[in-house]
Order: sequence, then structure tokens, then C-alpha cells
Amino acid sequence: MDEWATRLIEQAGPVGAAFGVVIIAAGGAIAWAKGLFGKLSSGSKSEPVSNGKPDGNDEVVAALREINQQLSSFDRRIDALERDISSRPSDRDFHELEKAIAVMANTIEHFGGKIAATGEAVTRIEDFLLSLSKGKN
Repeated sequence: MDEWATRLIEQAGPVGAAFGVVIIAAGGAIAWAKGLFGKLSSGSKSEPVSNGKPDGNDEVVAALREINQQLSSFDRRIDALERDISSRPSDRDFHELEKAIAVMANTIEHFGGKIAATGEAVTRIEDFLLSLSKGKN
């Protein structure tokens, strides 16, 4: 039993193990409510039921199968969520992005000053060339 629990925790994670324990407990409760354990412990397993009704084993098995299917569905959904969450950016990733944007904003601001200075220089050169061309004509 201990090896089974360890394997369950390793493969399904803590949430899967918790679901497994809940499923086992629910199956035990259903079996106890149906009287399965009382019949097994009293040795009347092979005796026919006196009131003509089925002993409920089929219902217990069907209920356990349904619970097992639900557990499998939960396991698939949890795996999908874990994959989705692990691929999302973390707070650290956002912080690195903020720093990169701040550096880029600073660089753009610096280039803005250089572009303005270059524009003024081009205007001075144009004015000089225009004045020179008027002087020759």
C-alpha cells in the first residue's frame, strides 16, 4: 500500500494523490453502506441474499468505475492547467520586460535629442548654401 501511494504521488502529484485518497475513502464508504464489508467479514460471501435483492456489488463496482473516470478527467484537466501555468510569464519575466522597455525609452529619448541637433545643423547648412548661391547670381 505504501509503494502504491508513493507511485501515485510521483505520477499524479499531490493533488492527484489527494483525489486518489478521496476516491478510495468514497469507495470504502459506499461499500460499507452497501454492507459489503459486513458480508465479507461474516463469511456469508457465497450465501444467497435472503430477501431476493442483489447484494449491491455490481452497483459498487459501477460507482467505483464512474469515480475512476472522473478522477482520470480531473487528472487530465490538472495536467493541462499545469502545462498552461508553467508556460506563462512570471513576475520576474515582467520585471525584466519593464527594465528593457525603460532602457529603450531612454535610448529613444537620447536619439530624439541627436535628431533635433542634426536637423538644426542641416538647416544652417541649407541657409549657408542658399546665401552662397544668391551671392553668385
